[in-house]
Amino acid sequence: MLKTSIDLKHFDFKVNRIVEGFISGFHKSPFHGFSSEFAEHKFYNQGDSTKHIDWKLFARTEKLYIKKFQDDTNLRCHFILDVSSSMYMESKSNNHSPDNKIEFSALSIASICKLLINQRDAFGLSFFDQELKLFLDEKNSQKHYRLLEHKLVSVISDKGSFNETDFYSNFEFIANKIHQRSVVVLFSDMLSDKRDELIDALKLFKHKKAKVILFHVLDFQQEVDFNFKNKAVKFKDLESNQAIQVFTDLYQTSYQNYMKNYINELKLVCLRYKISYVEADINEGYQKILESYFVENQK
Repeated sequence: MLKTSIDLKHFDFKVNRIVEGFISGFHKSPFHGFSSEFAEHKFYNQGDSTKHIDWKLFARTEKLYIKKFQDDTNLRCHFILDVSSSMYMESKSNNHSPDNKIEFSALSIASICKLLINQRDAFGLSFFDQELKLFLDEKNSQKHYRLLEHKLVSVISDKGSFNETDFYSNFEFIANKIHQRSVVVLFSDMLSDKRDELIDALKLFKHKKAKVILFHVLDFQQEVDFNFKNKAVKFKDLESNQAIQVFTDLYQTSYQNYMKNYINELKLVCLRYKISYVEADINEGYQKILESYFVENQK
Protein backbone atom coordinates (compact mmCIF):
# COMPACT_ATOMS: atom_id res chain seq x y z
CA MET A 1 0.00 0.00 0.00
CA LEU A 2 1.43 3.36 -1.01
CA LYS A 3 1.17 6.44 1.13
CA THR A 4 0.62 9.10 -1.49
CA SER A 5 2.15 12.50 -0.90
CA ILE A 6 0.44 15.40 -2.68
CA ASP A 7 0.17 19.03 -1.68
CA LEU A 8 -2.72 21.40 -2.30
CA LYS A 9 -0.93 23.28 -5.08
CA HIS A 10 -0.13 20.08 -6.98
CA PHE A 11 -3.67 18.79 -6.45
CA ASP A 12 -5.20 22.04 -7.73
CA PHE A 13 -2.92 21.94 -10.77
CA LYS A 14 -4.11 18.41 -11.59
CA VAL A 15 -7.76 19.42 -11.17
CA ASN A 16 -7.32 22.38 -13.53
CA ARG A 17 -5.70 20.13 -16.13
CA ILE A 18 -8.58 17.65 -15.87
CA VAL A 19 -11.23 20.37 -16.20
CA GLU A 20 -9.43 22.05 -19.11
CA GLY A 21 -9.14 18.70 -20.87
CA PHE A 22 -12.83 18.05 -20.34
CA ILE A 23 -13.85 21.45 -21.70
CA SER A 24 -11.58 21.15 -24.74
CA GLY A 25 -12.92 17.65 -25.38
CA PHE A 26 -16.53 18.77 -25.70
CA HIS A 27 -16.44 18.25 -29.45
CA LYS A 28 -16.19 14.50 -28.72
CA SER A 29 -18.90 14.48 -26.08
CA PRO A 30 -22.68 14.97 -25.78
CA PHE A 31 -21.88 18.67 -25.17
CA HIS A 32 -20.51 19.01 -28.70
CA GLY A 33 -20.49 22.57 -29.97
CA PHE A 34 -20.17 24.72 -26.88
CA SER A 35 -18.05 25.06 -23.78
CA SER A 36 -18.93 27.68 -21.18
CA GLU A 37 -22.55 27.73 -22.34
CA PHE A 38 -23.23 24.25 -20.94
CA ALA A 39 -23.75 25.78 -17.50
CA GLU A 40 -26.69 27.77 -18.86
CA HIS A 41 -28.37 25.05 -20.94
CA LYS A 42 -29.81 21.57 -20.67
CA PHE A 43 -30.79 18.99 -23.25
CA TYR A 44 -34.21 19.34 -24.87
CA ASN A 45 -36.38 16.32 -24.11
CA GLN A 46 -39.58 15.37 -25.87
CA GLY A 47 -42.44 17.03 -24.01
CA ASP A 48 -40.43 20.09 -22.96
CA SER A 49 -41.80 23.45 -24.03
CA THR A 50 -40.20 24.72 -27.23
CA LYS A 51 -40.53 28.30 -25.98
CA HIS A 52 -37.02 28.43 -24.53
CA ILE A 53 -35.10 26.47 -27.17
CA ASP A 54 -31.84 28.24 -27.98
CA TRP A 55 -32.04 28.31 -31.76
CA LYS A 56 -28.69 30.08 -32.15
CA LEU A 57 -27.03 27.22 -30.31
CA PHE A 58 -28.97 24.77 -32.49
CA ALA A 59 -27.57 26.47 -35.60
CA ARG A 60 -24.03 25.87 -34.33
CA THR A 61 -24.45 22.37 -32.92
CA GLU A 62 -27.48 20.88 -34.72
CA LYS A 63 -28.64 19.77 -31.27
CA LEU A 64 -31.59 21.06 -29.27
CA TYR A 65 -30.93 22.76 -25.93
CA ILE A 66 -33.20 24.86 -23.78
CA LYS A 67 -32.04 27.77 -21.67
CA LYS A 68 -31.80 27.22 -17.94
CA PHE A 69 -33.03 29.78 -15.46
CA GLN A 70 -32.13 30.45 -11.83
CA ASP A 71 -34.69 27.92 -10.56
CA ASP A 72 -33.14 25.24 -12.78
CA THR A 73 -29.63 25.66 -11.43
CA ASN A 74 -30.01 25.09 -7.71
CA LEU A 75 -29.32 21.38 -7.54
CA ARG A 76 -27.83 19.99 -4.36
CA CYS A 77 -25.18 17.38 -4.99
CA HIS A 78 -23.62 15.31 -2.20
CA PHE A 79 -20.43 13.36 -2.91
CA ILE A 80 -19.68 10.29 -0.79
CA LEU A 81 -16.14 8.91 -0.81
CA ASP A 82 -15.25 5.46 0.49
CA VAL A 83 -11.98 5.94 2.42
CA SER A 84 -11.55 2.34 3.57
CA SER A 85 -8.11 0.75 3.20
CA SER A 86 -8.92 -1.11 -0.01
CA MET A 87 -9.22 2.27 -1.75
CA TYR A 88 -5.53 2.88 -1.03
CA MET A 89 -4.26 -0.22 -2.84
CA GLU A 90 -1.24 0.77 -4.91
CA SER A 91 -1.71 0.76 -8.66
CA LYS A 92 0.88 -1.12 -10.73
CA SER A 93 -0.10 0.58 -13.98
CA ASN A 94 1.76 3.18 -16.03
CA ASN A 95 3.11 6.46 -14.71
CA HIS A 96 0.18 8.44 -16.10
CA SER A 97 -2.33 6.60 -13.90
CA PRO A 98 -3.15 7.78 -10.37
CA ASP A 99 -1.35 6.08 -7.50
CA ASN A 100 -4.52 4.46 -6.19
CA LYS A 101 -8.32 4.54 -6.20
CA ILE A 102 -8.51 7.20 -3.51
CA GLU A 103 -6.44 9.69 -5.52
CA PHE A 104 -8.46 8.99 -8.65
CA SER A 105 -11.74 9.50 -6.78
CA ALA A 106 -10.59 12.67 -5.01
CA LEU A 107 -9.45 14.29 -8.25
CA SER A 108 -12.71 13.30 -9.95
CA ILE A 109 -14.82 14.82 -7.17
CA ALA A 110 -12.83 18.08 -7.08
CA SER A 111 -13.02 18.41 -10.88
CA ILE A 112 -16.80 17.98 -10.95
CA CYS A 113 -17.23 20.47 -8.08
CA LYS A 114 -15.10 23.03 -9.89
CA LEU A 115 -17.57 22.86 -12.76
CA LEU A 116 -20.56 22.95 -10.41
CA ILE A 117 -19.49 26.35 -9.06
CA ASN A 118 -20.23 27.88 -12.47
CA GLN A 119 -23.60 26.14 -12.58
CA ARG A 120 -24.57 27.59 -9.18
CA ASP A 121 -25.20 24.05 -7.92
CA ALA A 122 -24.43 23.35 -4.26
CA PHE A 123 -22.08 20.49 -3.38
CA GLY A 124 -21.27 18.63 -0.17
CA LEU A 125 -18.88 15.87 0.79
CA SER A 126 -18.73 12.85 3.10
CA PHE A 127 -15.98 10.35 3.90
CA PHE A 128 -16.70 6.94 5.39
CA ASP A 129 -15.16 3.59 6.25
CA GLN A 130 -16.38 1.80 9.35
CA GLU A 131 -17.40 5.21 10.70
CA LEU A 132 -18.42 8.50 9.16
CA LYS A 133 -15.19 10.50 8.96
CA LEU A 134 -16.53 13.71 7.44
CA PHE A 135 -19.80 15.41 6.59
CA LEU A 136 -19.85 18.77 4.80
CA ASP A 137 -23.26 20.20 3.95
CA GLU A 138 -24.01 21.40 0.42
CA LYS A 139 -22.93 24.96 -0.40
CA ASN A 140 -21.78 26.85 -3.48
CA SER A 141 -18.85 29.19 -2.99
CA GLN A 142 -15.15 29.40 -3.69
CA LYS A 143 -14.49 29.23 0.05
CA HIS A 144 -16.47 26.00 0.34
CA TYR A 145 -14.66 24.56 -2.68
CA ARG A 146 -11.27 25.34 -1.09
CA LEU A 147 -12.36 23.58 2.10
CA LEU A 148 -13.46 20.57 0.06
CA GLU A 149 -10.13 20.52 -1.79
CA HIS A 150 -8.23 20.67 1.50
CA LYS A 151 -10.19 17.69 2.88
CA LEU A 152 -9.58 15.68 -0.28
CA VAL A 153 -5.85 16.36 -0.24
CA SER A 154 -5.70 15.30 3.41
CA VAL A 155 -7.50 12.02 2.79
CA ILE A 156 -5.21 11.13 -0.14
CA SER A 157 -2.23 11.25 2.22
CA ASP A 158 -3.98 9.07 4.78
CA LYS A 159 -3.57 5.29 5.02
CA GLY A 160 -7.18 4.33 5.60
CA SER A 161 -8.27 2.13 8.47
CA PHE A 162 -7.91 -1.62 8.84
CA ASN A 163 -11.62 -2.05 9.49
CA GLU A 164 -14.55 -3.46 7.56
CA THR A 165 -16.55 -0.91 5.63
CA ASP A 166 -19.95 -0.10 7.14
CA PHE A 167 -22.13 0.98 4.25
CA TYR A 168 -25.52 0.83 5.94
CA SER A 169 -24.98 2.87 9.12
CA ASN A 170 -23.07 5.60 7.32
CA PHE A 171 -25.49 5.84 4.40
CA GLU A 172 -28.40 5.95 6.84
CA PHE A 173 -26.87 8.97 8.58
CA ILE A 174 -26.11 10.76 5.31
CA ALA A 175 -29.56 10.00 3.88
CA ASN A 176 -31.16 11.56 6.95
CA LYS A 177 -29.05 14.71 6.57
CA ILE A 178 -29.36 15.46 2.86
CA HIS A 179 -32.25 17.35 1.30
CA GLN A 180 -35.08 15.75 -0.64
CA ARG A 181 -34.36 15.21 -4.35
CA SER A 182 -30.62 15.74 -3.96
CA VAL A 183 -28.09 14.17 -6.30
CA VAL A 184 -25.97 11.61 -4.45
CA VAL A 185 -22.67 10.62 -6.08
CA LEU A 186 -20.82 7.66 -4.58
CA PHE A 187 -17.18 6.80 -5.30
CA SER A 188 -16.37 3.33 -3.96
CA ASP A 189 -14.82 0.02 -4.96
CA MET A 190 -17.92 -1.62 -3.42
CA LEU A 191 -15.85 -4.43 -1.95
CA SER A 192 -17.99 -6.05 0.71
CA ASP A 193 -18.89 -9.58 1.77
CA LYS A 194 -22.21 -8.30 3.09
CA ARG A 195 -24.04 -8.04 -0.23
CA ASP A 196 -27.57 -7.75 1.17
CA GLU A 197 -26.53 -5.00 3.57
CA LEU A 198 -24.80 -3.13 0.76
CA ILE A 199 -27.93 -3.27 -1.40
CA ASP A 200 -30.12 -2.11 1.49
CA ALA A 201 -27.70 0.76 2.07
CA LEU A 202 -27.99 1.97 -1.54
CA LYS A 203 -31.78 1.89 -1.31
CA LEU A 204 -31.75 4.33 1.63
CA PHE A 205 -31.17 7.29 -0.68
CA LYS A 206 -34.15 6.41 -2.85
CA HIS A 207 -36.40 7.00 0.17
CA LYS A 208 -35.31 10.65 -0.03
CA LYS A 209 -36.18 10.66 -3.74
CA ALA A 210 -32.50 11.27 -4.48
CA LYS A 211 -30.88 10.67 -7.82
CA VAL A 212 -28.00 8.28 -7.15
CA ILE A 213 -24.92 7.90 -9.34
CA LEU A 214 -22.49 5.12 -8.41
CA PHE A 215 -18.94 5.34 -9.74
CA HIS A 216 -17.62 1.83 -9.21
CA VAL A 217 -13.93 2.60 -8.83
CA LEU A 218 -11.53 -0.26 -9.56
CA ASP A 219 -8.05 -0.86 -10.89
CA PHE A 220 -9.27 -3.17 -13.65
CA GLN A 221 -5.83 -4.51 -14.50
CA GLN A 222 -5.35 -5.91 -11.02
CA GLU A 223 -8.81 -6.20 -9.50
CA VAL A 224 -10.84 -7.41 -12.48
CA ASP A 225 -8.38 -8.96 -14.96
CA PHE A 226 -6.11 -10.29 -12.18
CA ASN A 227 -3.15 -9.50 -14.41
CA PHE A 228 0.19 -9.62 -12.58
CA LYS A 229 3.72 -9.87 -13.98
CA ASN A 230 4.87 -12.23 -11.23
CA LYS A 231 3.15 -15.59 -10.86
CA ALA A 232 3.71 -15.78 -7.11
CA VAL A 233 2.20 -12.71 -5.46
CA LYS A 234 1.74 -11.94 -1.80
CA PHE A 235 -1.70 -10.44 -1.22
CA LYS A 236 -2.60 -8.45 1.86
CA ASP A 237 -6.20 -7.76 2.85
CA LEU A 238 -6.10 -4.02 3.48
CA GLU A 239 -9.16 -4.18 5.71
CA SER A 240 -8.35 -7.25 7.86
CA ASN A 241 -4.52 -6.92 7.52
CA GLN A 242 -4.22 -10.67 6.75
CA ALA A 243 -1.72 -11.82 4.10
CA ILE A 244 -1.47 -14.84 1.80
CA GLN A 245 0.80 -15.87 -1.09
CA VAL A 246 -0.98 -16.87 -4.30
CA PHE A 247 0.16 -18.35 -7.61
CA THR A 248 -1.94 -16.04 -9.75
CA ASP A 249 -1.95 -18.14 -12.93
CA LEU A 250 -3.76 -20.94 -11.06
CA TYR A 251 -6.63 -18.70 -10.01
CA GLN A 252 -6.85 -16.08 -12.75
CA THR A 253 -9.77 -17.61 -14.67
CA SER A 254 -11.88 -18.40 -11.61
CA TYR A 255 -11.16 -14.95 -10.17
CA GLN A 256 -12.11 -13.21 -13.41
CA ASN A 257 -15.40 -15.12 -13.50
CA TYR A 258 -16.11 -14.22 -9.89
CA MET A 259 -15.53 -10.50 -10.48
CA LYS A 260 -17.51 -10.54 -13.72
CA ASN A 261 -20.49 -12.10 -11.92
CA TYR A 262 -20.19 -9.66 -9.02
CA ILE A 263 -20.08 -6.61 -11.29
CA ASN A 264 -23.05 -7.87 -13.32
CA GLU A 265 -24.98 -8.51 -10.11
CA LEU A 266 -24.26 -4.98 -8.93
CA LYS A 267 -25.35 -3.55 -12.28
CA LEU A 268 -28.65 -5.42 -12.07
CA VAL A 269 -29.28 -4.12 -8.55
CA CYS A 270 -28.62 -0.58 -9.72
CA LEU A 271 -30.91 -1.03 -12.71
CA ARG A 272 -33.68 -2.39 -10.48
CA TYR A 273 -33.54 0.56 -8.10
CA LYS A 274 -32.88 3.18 -10.79
CA ILE A 275 -29.36 3.91 -9.64
CA SER A 276 -26.99 5.09 -12.37
CA TYR A 277 -24.02 2.71 -12.51
CA VAL A 278 -20.73 3.83 -14.06
CA GLU A 279 -17.63 1.63 -14.33
CA ALA A 280 -14.66 3.75 -13.28
CA ASP A 281 -11.32 2.19 -14.23
CA ILE A 282 -8.58 4.32 -12.69
CA ASN A 283 -6.37 3.63 -15.72
CA GLU A 284 -8.77 5.18 -18.24
CA GLY A 285 -8.58 8.83 -17.18
CA TYR A 286 -11.17 11.36 -16.04
CA GLN A 287 -13.05 12.31 -19.21
CA LYS A 288 -15.55 9.47 -18.78
CA ILE A 289 -16.17 10.39 -15.14
CA LEU A 290 -17.01 14.04 -15.76
CA GLU A 291 -18.98 13.28 -18.89
CA SER A 292 -20.99 10.56 -17.14
CA TYR A 293 -21.87 12.87 -14.26
CA PHE A 294 -23.35 15.55 -16.51
CA VAL A 295 -25.04 13.10 -18.89
CA GLU A 296 -26.69 11.21 -16.01
CA ASN A 297 -27.98 14.47 -14.55
CA GLN A 298 -29.62 15.33 -17.86
CA LYS A 299 -31.74 12.17 -17.84
